[in-house]
Amino acid sequence: MQTKRFCTLLLAACLVLGMVAFPVSAATDSGTFGNGLKWTFDTDTKTLTFSGTGTLTGLPSDSSEGYMKYALDVHHIVIAEGITAIAADSFPRGVFYDVESIRIADSVETIGKYAFGNYFKLKQLHLGKGVKTIEEAAFMSCEQLESLTLPAGLQKIGVEAFSLCGIKELIVPQGVTVIENSAFRVAQNLTRVYIPVSVNEIQYAAFKSCDKLTDVYYAGTKAQWEAITVDNTVDESGGSNADLLNATIYYNCESPWGDETPTQPTTPTQPTTPTPPTTQPEDKKDTTTPTEQTQPENEEGADNATTTPPEVSDSVQTVGPVDPRPEQPKEFPWVLVCVGAVVLLSIGGVVVWLYVKKKL
Repeated sequence: MQTKRFCTLLLAACLVLGMVAFPVSAATDSGTFGNGLKWTFDTDTKTLTFSGTGTLTGLPSDSSEGYMKYALDVHHIVIAEGITAIAADSFPRGVFYDVESIRIADSVETIGKYAFGNYFKLKQLHLGKGVKTIEEAAFMSCEQLESLTLPAGLQKIGVEAFSLCGIKELIVPQGVTVIENSAFRVAQNLTRVYIPVSVNEIQYAAFKSCDKLTDVYYAGTKAQWEAITVDNTVDESGGSNADLLNATIYYNCESPWGDETPTQPTTPTQPTTPTPPTTQPEDKKDTTTPTEQTQPENEEGADNATTTPPEVSDSVQTVGPVDPRPEQPKEFPWVLVCVGAVVLLSIGGVVVWLYVKKKL
């Protein structure tokens, strides 16, 4: 009798262990802070979400708020719909070390100074459609940020806003009038830039040390380009915007957003000529037949108004729109593992019970 009771208890214990081991599909923690704001951390996806209404206030590095216990675990940050502004220093530099993606909702209009500066591992950035102002050094030193989509309604790109970033291609939206000091300084991977006619000033070192910058697509005419105030003050390393001015500049390019590609209104129309006979003597071939336009070298004083821009690849249109969803880490199949464990424990219990019963 005692043996049977022991076997029954053993089987029950196996079943209880299986139930305890069965995981919760989404483990989250949350809390409130500031003026009615809320934070939520998903331990499975390592996503920290801030929600509420109004301005997301600063989050000091010595804060005792509950989310700080996850500072070293956060890989993704989401600013949810309802937040209208991100205050200066909202995300302290050096606190969330491993952030790889940031998603900012359409309701956000202003991103304050140093809001996300020095996020060295940031690879994906989604700026909501409502963002109008990006303040000083908001995304400075995001070295691994290679793809950048600036929203169409953006009006201000502040001092050093994207300096020392890894961006490769840039489209400045229509509506921006001034590209401020050092806005894209030391963007060493930047190869091509699109500038709209709304820009009337490019300040000191806005494109300084952009060594790979080779092509500038401008929406207006050559005369309009020459009317832009470009600060090229010469310092110890040369002109502050020399890399921009020394690039090949293509004029009258339409906006590359959407499915459109820059047109070539300044390219002379190539006349149609008959194909020369194959039997034409070598010395009588028509050497004046216009074939392919030769692009002049970008010498000082050369008129680039007739330069044919190279075909803009899909990568130029790029910078918009991209998949705003942060790349989520693959989840380990805990459910299958635990179900298997429950089945094995149950079978083991039954086998033990049958064995003991047989011995009795």
